[in-house]
Amino acid sequence: MQDEQTESVLAERSGDSSACVLLKSCQLAKEMPFPACLAQHLWFDLFDGERWFRLEIYDAESGATLAEIEAERACEDIRWERKVILYRALYGEAAQHIVDDIRETWASYPRRDGRFYRAWPGPNSNTFARWVMDRYPELAAPLHHNTIGRSYTPLLSLRRTPSRTGFALDTLVGGVSLGLREGIEAHVLGLTCGVALYPPSIKLPFLPAIGLRAKALGTSKRRSSGEEREDG
Repeated sequence: MQDEQTESVLAERSGDSSACVLLKSCQLAKEMPFPACLAQHLWFDLFDGERWFRLEIYDAESGATLAEIEAERACEDIRWERKVILYRALYGEAAQHIVDDIRETWASYPRRDGRFYRAWPGPNSNTFARWVMDRYPELAAPLHHNTIGRSYTPLLSLRRTPSRTGFALDTLVGGVSLGLREGIEAHVLGLTCGVALYPPSIKLPFLPAIGLRAKALGTSKRRSSGEEREDG
């Protein structure tokens, strides 16, 4: 499928006032210390029919925030001079339900206070985003293997993989996952090694997935409920 960006996806909806939920990611800024600058950051842009909001943990001091943003920021394909990955785009009634529910429940995240933030191995911004994804099956998507913190758990957890095509067993220090979209992964202190089956690739910490075509990190569309980007 053609590699699409946020701006082009939203351009197709020009004049459409229905709700929208976008799950996005990008590599952290080059100014960040090594190896943090090679990790991914997840967030959500939400449209309620009138205004855009951004849901994320921006940094260690911010804690979880739901802040209004300009429409232009929601359309940007670059953040921190890095290309934005659009994993999932939901529209219409499904999106409206999520937007309304997030407004009521996002502050119930148990580690929303910045005092609990740890960049590595978590809990961090990606731990929060994964918490949101787990609450809404419609947001299922295979995440980049350098999304540190997505597998964080304080003790022990058995749950679906981010794409909901398999299962992951994680502890505080490590874990394993097996999924149709993620392939086989080993998680060690927030870092991921593994082999993906669809499309075939090898995953190593802080490196791009080895074996994918240059452009991509494959894409697929689900016009009925939204669009999905696949990575890692």
